Amino acid sequence: MTDRDALWLWLCSADGVGCATANDLWAALRERGLTLEDFYDFGEAQWADEFGLNVRAVKGLSQQKSCMKEVFDRAEELREADVQLVSLESARYPEALKAALGRSAPPLLYALGNVSLLARSAVAVAGARDAGGRGLLIAHSIGEAVARQGVVLVSGGARGTDNAAHAGALRAGGATVLVLSCGILRYRPDRAVGEMAELGSALYVSELPPNMTWQTGGAMARNRIVCGLASAVVIVEAKETGGTVQAAQTALRLGKPLFVVEFPDYDAHSAGNPSLLRKGGRPLKAEGDPTGESWRVDIAPVLAEIEQSGIGGPAGGQLPLF
Repeated sequence: MTDRDALWLWLCSADGVGCATANDLWAALRERGLTLEDFYDFGEAQWADEFGLNVRAVKGLSQQKSCMKEVFDRAEELREADVQLVSLESARYPEALKAALGRSAPPLLYALGNVSLLARSAVAVAGARDAGGRGLLIAHSIGEAVARQGVVLVSGGARGTDNAAHAGALRAGGATVLVLSCGILRYRPDRAVGEMAELGSALYVSELPPNMTWQTGGAMARNRIVCGLASAVVIVEAKETGGTVQAAQTALRLGKPLFVVEFPDYDAHSAGNPSLLRKGGRPLKAEGDPTGESWRVDIAPVLAEIEQSGIGGPAGGQLPLF
């Protein structure tokens, strides 16, 4: 890691420096032709007077500056774990995320795996952790279909729907991005997903401090990253309340095309789907065989949105029914 990586760790770990403050600060530095190194060398008075930082942020930066050895040790620990830091100034930082989130974009991403996946077009899949059998089948098949069109699958790293979608994409030889709700050094992938992930086919990413354990707030906050990275969002199963509904609301707020699986009937796992359809979700009709052992949705409308986005859509050819 470079000294600059350590400086981003210093900035983003300081008490009082959240996403908006860091984004505003970076924009101000660029406007003035200054670097983060220049900002580090300034004193508390300049941080407050020239950059408008409040007392809490100034104190937090000063406290972190007084223990920079620990910051450099943290940077070394991440390097040894093959974790890459992707900051706002990095050419690898996803433009889609900046465009979608603005001042709420995470100023620093911790990434493990193929960082180049952040630049590719993607479909996000969300659904219940305790998904029903048909929901798992549909999530898996969507992952396969997305992969076969050369599009990246983005989801959280949770059990249930997330893991089924990731497994489908990897089994089809595709690529997947897992947005974590804990620190990157704390995450342990689902065994099946971890075993299928080959070099270059997966990326684990988190905005949270590397050693932070799972928290509800982190799970909710990661939804904006999942949606921000994607050109379209698919909800497989949503309960009437909870994280999946919040993810759908985030997609709508960000102006992302939202697709919701429309079942012939709804159960406890999918009770929230009708409400999301009424609120603007576009239906993806689910079709199952008489035995219930096979379920599918036509994702052609989703792939069409990817192609229309201009970010680099499907790889061409006939769009399959899965």
